[in-house]
Amino acid sequence: MTGIPIFKCCACGRCCSNIRGLGSKEEKEFIMEYGHGKLPVIELIDADRLTFPLWNFEARRFREYERKAGIDAGIVPSRGVMDLKSGKFIVIAYQMTADAACPFLLKSGKCGIYDTKRAYVCHLFPLKRSPYLRLEAESKDIFGKCHTLDKFKDLFDFSEKNVLLKQLYGSLGDALLNAVQHDIVIEWSNKAVMEMMRIGLIRPAMNYPVDFLMKRIENSIHIDLSDFIVESGFKTREEMDRITERFENLDGARERLSKDSIIN
Repeated sequence: MTGIPIFKCCACGRCCSNIRGLGSKEEKEFIMEYGHGKLPVIELIDADRLTFPLWNFEARRFREYERKAGIDAGIVPSRGVMDLKSGKFIVIAYQMTADAACPFLLKSGKCGIYDTKRAYVCHLFPLKRSPYLRLEAESKDIFGKCHTLDKFKDLFDFSEKNVLLKQLYGSLGDALLNAVQHDIVIEWSNKAVMEMMRIGLIRPAMNYPVDFLMKRIENSIHIDLSDFIVESGFKTREEMDRITERFENLDGARERLSKDSIIN
């Protein structure tokens, strides 16, 4: 675990110069095969046009940032559930429409909102995800493209999860917390959808012709997942606010890393 430098972001902006189509080959193939109506959760954006996800509480902040900056960040729904029971499209995640660079990247190459509370995907870099999801020998692709990290990323030990996690936390600190919390929100949203299906609160549209499904979604009322959860009675507003607060404070990530003795 020794000998791995502490990662220091130089704020060069290269990581934000192209945020489009960053998914792995396997992720893109999965979306193409299953993401457009074969599963309860529907991907609205083609795999090659996907940028990074914004959860609803992040999208609300980013809309305020774009208003203050006087720009159009093109924040649109990217993933959700077409509920046949309510007739509403339940938005699970958003994304910013971009041909290449993040809309908040300045001409100087600096982030225009660097000193604000941004999204998990901003704060987790140079990670792309946490190692909790997969840890097979061939699944070491947890890092994004970063010339600073490239100097020492081969020093990390992928042979044992806890060793790797301690190394990552020692070098990357809060980036690992954000990556783990991002994974936790993905898990939570998927479980919420499955549980609402199980108890009959929602009836997702599946196996419809793609063009018909997309037109149905376009003509439907859109509602954030958290708002639908409250509206449907699955959770109270107070419960949902507490859940969101825990997400924002990275509480789940700290608990998971503490359970594995990575942090105290």
